[in-house]
Amino acid sequence: MRIGLFSESFRPVQNGVTTSLLTLIDGLRSRKHRVWIFAPDNEHQTEPEINVLRFPSFVSALNPGYPLAYPFLPRLALTTQFNRLRLDIVHTHTPFVLGLTGANLALSRGIPLVTTFHTLYSQYSHYIPLFPDPMTQNLLEVYIPWYYNRCAAILSPSEVAAKALRSMGVESAIHVIPTGIPIPMCEDVSDERKRITRHALGLSVE
Repeated sequence: MRIGLFSESFRPVQNGVTTSLLTLIDGLRSRKHRVWIFAPDNEHQTEPEINVLRFPSFVSALNPGYPLAYPFLPRLALTTQFNRLRLDIVHTHTPFVLGLTGANLALSRGIPLVTTFHTLYSQYSHYIPLFPDPMTQNLLEVYIPWYYNRCAAILSPSEVAAKALRSMGVESAIHVIPTGIPIPMCEDVSDERKRITRHALGLSVE
């Protein structure tokens, strides 16, 4: 499959969403799927990237470590690139600027749209001090169900998050799938190293 992932968080930003996204990308590519990532531009990202399309972004004084994509820039070049990719599915990881961009591109072209609900946004409204908190909460109560009810399927990392969506009026199919953890490769360990480790952990060394 040809898959487009839209996320506000991506490396070099380090958080749970980035970790989850990188794990997903590795898993998809290991199964021979082709994956493209749409993410904000970040001046600290200097390593070569494969199939990453960066949006013009800015850094706010409120969250200097998190570049934000400009919400209202003309995106003719992006639209042209998006069309050329001939994606089979769009998977958004945010309901905001980039998620909304990905959703609109997908729905206007008849491409299946799925999303992952990573964050209980109502508990983080204090990070958006543009409005009084009650107003922000009211906006979220309207916007969250509007966004997620446009999706064919929603992935939720926990039952708690799934119940939060249901309580807000989200009716799209929700699938609870905990975020995967990469399993490190096993290595040969000497008996002496095992003994030292077991001793340090207070386990029997027999």
